[in-house]
Amino acid sequence: MERIREVIKPYIPNAIIPRFLSTLLYASVLVFVTLLMFSLVQPFLAFEFTARQIIAFGITVTLLITIISLLEEFIKLVNTEYRFNEEDIEIYYKFFTQHSRSIAYDHIIEVKSYRSMWDRITNSGNIMLATGIDDQVDFSLNHIKDVEEKREMLQNFIKEAKAEHSEENKQK
Repeated sequence: MERIREVIKPYIPNAIIPRFLSTLLYASVLVFVTLLMFSLVQPFLAFEFTARQIIAFGITVTLLITIISLLEEFIKLVNTEYRFNEEDIEIYYKFFTQHSRSIAYDHIIEVKSYRSMWDRITNSGNIMLATGIDDQVDFSLNHIKDVEEKREMLQNFIKEAKAEHSEENKQK
């Protein structure tokens, strides 16, 4: 088994707080529109609800949608690891099933970091890795705390791997 140099877990507050706010906003708008349509149709229904009951129902549905969405994101984040091994980097996810995806350091040709305004506030961000096989990002390490420090660490691993690879080619 390959030796693991470092394991990084996603920084949960960085992901959860924006997700909470956006889901709460979207759910509120959705529930507001639905309740508005319901209030227009209510005079034609056989049963009647008070405004207090309708508002309580709307708040309850909004909170349920938000909590379910956050729970899904939280489960993903808690069960994800970014493993920096001797020769590759691996995204590892384990919940009901295990998923693993890796890329060798010497195949990485570009390392980018992305930090939104929120990421700068929480001192975190995303690292994107490209192999050059196509124009898309091959790997994305999301919600990384101290992203610049981790990016530099990754670039050092890549340099070491490429140096070892070139030494092996010289010896052949």
